[in-house]
Amino acid sequence: MRIGTALAAALAPVAALALAAALGGCSGEPAPLTSVTGPEPPRAASNEQRLRQLRATEQALRDELRPREQPPWIDVSGADPYRIVAWPERSGFLGLLRGARALVSLSPELRELSRVLLPESPTSLCLHAKGEALVASRYSPRIARVKVAAGGGLSLVGNLPAAAGDAREADGIADLACAPSGLVYVLPAGAGRLSTLDAQGHELARFPALPGGLRLLLRGRYLLEGSLFERAVRVLELDAKGLPLRELARIHHDGPIWAFDALERGGELLVALAGVEDKPLVRAHGEFENIDSFVWLYRLGPTGQLEQLSELNVSERGVVVPKAVGLALVGEQLVLSALAAGSGARLIARYASSSGAAASIEISPALPGASDAVFAADGSDQVAYASPLFDAWIALGRAGVRVSRVDPQTRPEPQLRLGEALFFSELMAPDNIGLAAHSRFSCETCHFEGGVDGRAHYTGRGDVSVVTKPLFGLANNRPHFSRALDPDLSAVSHNEFRVAGAGSATDPWFTLATARFPWLRELGVDRALLTPLELRQALQAFLYAFSHAPNPRALGREHFTSAEAAGARVFERACASCHAARLFSDRPETTLAFDAWEALVLSRNAPIVWARGDYARTGIVPYVHEQGARIPSLRRLRLKPRYFTNGSARDLAQVIAGFREAPSGPWHLSREGQGAPLPQDEQRALLAFLQLL
Repeated sequence: MRIGTALAAALAPVAALALAAALGGCSGEPAPLTSVTGPEPPRAASNEQRLRQLRATEQALRDELRPREQPPWIDVSGADPYRIVAWPERSGFLGLLRGARALVSLSPELRELSRVLLPESPTSLCLHAKGEALVASRYSPRIARVKVAAGGGLSLVGNLPAAAGDAREADGIADLACAPSGLVYVLPAGAGRLSTLDAQGHELARFPALPGGLRLLLRGRYLLEGSLFERAVRVLELDAKGLPLRELARIHHDGPIWAFDALERGGELLVALAGVEDKPLVRAHGEFENIDSFVWLYRLGPTGQLEQLSELNVSERGVVVPKAVGLALVGEQLVLSALAAGSGARLIARYASSSGAAASIEISPALPGASDAVFAADGSDQVAYASPLFDAWIALGRAGVRVSRVDPQTRPEPQLRLGEALFFSELMAPDNIGLAAHSRFSCETCHFEGGVDGRAHYTGRGDVSVVTKPLFGLANNRPHFSRALDPDLSAVSHNEFRVAGAGSATDPWFTLATARFPWLRELGVDRALLTPLELRQALQAFLYAFSHAPNPRALGREHFTSAEAAGARVFERACASCHAARLFSDRPETTLAFDAWEALVLSRNAPIVWARGDYARTGIVPYVHEQGARIPSLRRLRLKPRYFTNGSARDLAQVIAGFREAPSGPWHLSREGQGAPLPQDEQRALLAFLQLL
């Protein structure tokens, strides 16, 4: 997203702040700088002793864990500034606080002017006609209308009528795009339709949406749609009324695409993308290979021909997981900007023309964690962005930075913040390089916002490939991974350090000198050194708190529909023998009676794991283990784009259609003549129930 030169000028005062000083404590009240955790182990401690200490720490966490009461991570992670847009008429910004469930108006200096609370955690925002902002959420089917007054005052005025449908059958909303004419484009968070609404919220048209919707972008007569699961961005042509007419082009990569921007020039459209390098992820040599971060530049010609103009490996330049990109045209010069979420770096690539010829590249320091940004339209280095990692709005100028912290009193304790940073930044493997097959990355490279990336990757074992899994809700879902080789999160925490840095020649039991990452002070870490045990304890604590977000289909409900109730009965008979209704997958005594299902399924945190900590052989070949595969959790399974360890089922309907009840037990992919499929009415009912989990 871009801002005009007036707003770029308004941000210029941040240049007076030195970046080095900002990284050690910026404007506003400083965060408490406290020690992170526990005593340092003796220098002579063996790795086995460290693991024993780690397991003792985990046992304390597990003893305190109450799945029924555990809130979703978005409810405890802090204010979580998540999206930001320019408000040109008022020389400022509007921003979404995902954790605080609010829309805020901001001055050009990122000072909060006004706040309006919203019913659910907001994740998408656009500026509508008549001085209104529209706000939507991945966790709700509603679209809220917010009036923005001349001085930045905000007031909630209701919902768009077409978005106030039956929540029992509606997914959340991935993104919105508002046209100057008053049209609104609505991208669903799940599979479904891309809707075009008029200014009053009446649906004018539907267009099939790509599954796993991520972002929408309106540029003149083009509407760009990004899909995380399809790892694609497609360009839709709009007709004279602004309705989607046809797909002009689709950019598809092997790896996920996180961010994009575009601009029109004459009869062509220039598109910038940021994502994982366009190669298959492999594990053949014991490390994660081919998962560097890249940015690309494409051109869509007037005849519909798509051409790649430029490809840059930005990981090797220190820009890890760029989740915000911007394009600007300054005379004949094309300027591509990218902000990293997983490292403290910003890239500006200046092309002499739109031909994509070799660019001059500038890399400068920044605070990591960017989830969305407003870039200057004049191609300068002015940028304002949202950082959930720091719970702050951040502005960068000429060698300067301004940090506007949001609700610091709601931030988690420093140990959890450090664990979050280990997950979402390159801290876990700080010595990785982005050369050849080696990669520089964070966990989010393959687990976008903690979820999945929509692809299967080669494991390096025989002909076995597996799909990525969400990393939410691991605390009560032992053992971990499809082969169930990690019995607890202590093993996970260590092994992730080991595998993440496997190609760096660095001992996974490294001690981290925090001077390498001065922004750690902003997370409350004031130690000169972080020991191997402290790093693993922080990651482990975060994973215990990293619980699933609410299901929009269960929003504000107390009872199943008749179809869902029937599906629950089918599930109890046909599925629960494997996918047990347990609060801890490895503790049979936590299995819940059928009568308890409804209230917990429809609760905000929906804590039932729907798994056992055992292996099963149900026809999904090749088996990842000689005993089959660990029975997976079905919690929030509707958010996965592929099912089974090998990704052979593309949706839940296909999973259910292939299910067989046989005398020997249930089969998911049965041989001919083995067992009987469920009757069609039971398949429909079961699908309704599974979509609630």
